[in-house]
Amino acid sequence: MAEGPQSVRSVVAVGAGFFAIQMLGLGADLAIGSKVPLTVRLAYIAAFELLAGYITARLAIRRPLTHAFVLSLIMLVTSGAIAVMTWDAALAWYHIVTLVLIVPVILLGGKLGEMQVRRASG
Repeated sequence: MAEGPQSVRSVVAVGAGFFAIQMLGLGADLAIGSKVPLTVRLAYIAAFELLAGYITARLAIRRPLTHAFVLSLIMLVTSGAIAVMTWDAALAWYHIVTLVLIVPVILLGGKLGEMQVRRASG
């Protein structure tokens, strides 16, 4: 019976990280527009991924890095699908770099969140 709330918390943690990336990305795209250089877009997407990994790790009850890793896999699959569908809309290097950065950046955010949790509880 103790697994119920923990499972819900796990789903909420990963969902919150996913929601954060999506909403921040949408907000930035609407605010900045499509005329920014791709390197600038990569930078703010990476910052949002880092923040999402941090949020996910902070909300997870146990194994914060595992939760951040799950988020990174979800983002890799969804971003991979989007890259395939929009391949001609941007340069190939942009799609590749975006996909390569997802897992390490989200895990770095997760590690920072885990370190914060340890510092606060220890």
